Amino acid sequence: MRYKLPAERSVRIFTLAMFLIPFILFFSFYALDMPLVGIITGIPILIVSAVTYAYAPKEVILEKNAVVIKRVLGQVVIPYGKIREVSFFEKLNWKSIRIFGSGGLCGWFGLFHVPDVGEVWIYARRRRDLVLIKADKNYLIAPENPGDFILNLRRLLSTK
Repeated sequence: MRYKLPAERSVRIFTLAMFLIPFILFFSFYALDMPLVGIITGIPILIVSAVTYAYAPKEVILEKNAVVIKRVLGQVVIPYGKIREVSFFEKLNWKSIRIFGSGGLCGWFGLFHVPDVGEVWIYARRRRDLVLIKADKNYLIAPENPGDFILNLRRLLSTK
């Protein structure tokens, strides 16, 4: 079963802006007859944006033996045998602290400290209607139809 990870509006706007800024810088400095300055300032932003996009989560798949979080580059696999608990998690709040990862550019992903959960690996493109998976590590994901996702995952876990 495949579940897309829909992006909320703020993620789409912020991501688009970060991909447009290098071009705006280049053409602005080009108009001032300083294109090299635009290139020097825009290229690092473009590289960071492209690398972030490559590691952003795209979809979640409930496979035969594991939950698989697909990214442009690679995937994260959570074997069913390691999952202890699955529950609904309403919302990430401002008290969550990013330890390593992205906090809005192409979504929220990486290692965070979330109140009442502790350290958690987040793979989401929105801050609401998340699913908490407690396994060898804690994971927060934001699949479309989280209720359906939880029911299907619990069904698969009960047959293992």
